[in-house]
Amino acid sequence: MSARSLFRPTAGRPALVHDGYRAWLIGAVLAVLAHLFWVGGYITWFLGALCHEMGHAFAALATGCPAFPAIRLDGHAVTMLNDQIVPLALLMLAGTAWWCWNAREDRTLLVLRGLLLVPLLIALLSKNARDMLILYAGQGGELAFAGVFLWRAYTGGFTRSEGERPLYAMLGWVFVFENAMLAGGLMFSAGARAEYLGNGSFGLENDLVRIASHHLGTGLPGAALPLLLAAIAAPLGAWMLGRLARDD
Repeated sequence: MSARSLFRPTAGRPALVHDGYRAWLIGAVLAVLAHLFWVGGYITWFLGALCHEMGHAFAALATGCPAFPAIRLDGHAVTMLNDQIVPLALLMLAGTAWWCWNAREDRTLLVLRGLLLVPLLIALLSKNARDMLILYAGQGGELAFAGVFLWRAYTGGFTRSEGERPLYAMLGWVFVFENAMLAGGLMFSAGARAEYLGNGSFGLENDLVRIASHHLGTGLPGAALPLLLAAIAAPLGAWMLGRLARDD
């Protein structure tokens, strides 16, 4: 399978660029409305929490640390981690390497998959790097899903229904906007930093607080900068993959 074949739109659905941009625009408007209204905001928070805790759990398991995500309906979410089990970490690393080797006939796909080996190797060798990877993976999970949603909205969705495209775009933009606003607030607003410091789930420290204080040794603005860059990269990456699908 070629790398480009991974990014083709659904069979029988042409990737119409103007339709993709229209879906993105409608989705952006819906995302703003969802953020403004409490019920919509709560629903998008819950969906974001699912993606967030899945990101933590996936990164933890990939680095050999069993994890158990939990979400409470009153607005709290957490992923409980266990210590790294080295044989499990080695097994995950070997499985990822085998998955990469299966793409050896396609150099582009081999490189894309091989990039996943780098953080796993670093996390195996450094506890500090592993903890940071798991902590960042919460916001990373939201932005990964955002990229998938925006890409599918651009290229045509998973089904033959045109109505799903703006909805995919809405969810994608909700995650992008919320992460960009979080990062921007932590970088440029003392009030946003004070609020973030005191609103951790179950009374625990928020992810970026732990990254800043326990791993980077910097303030919150330094820990938030990678998040802002990732929030910018998510729609850009979705657009680039959408263009690749259109040109295929």
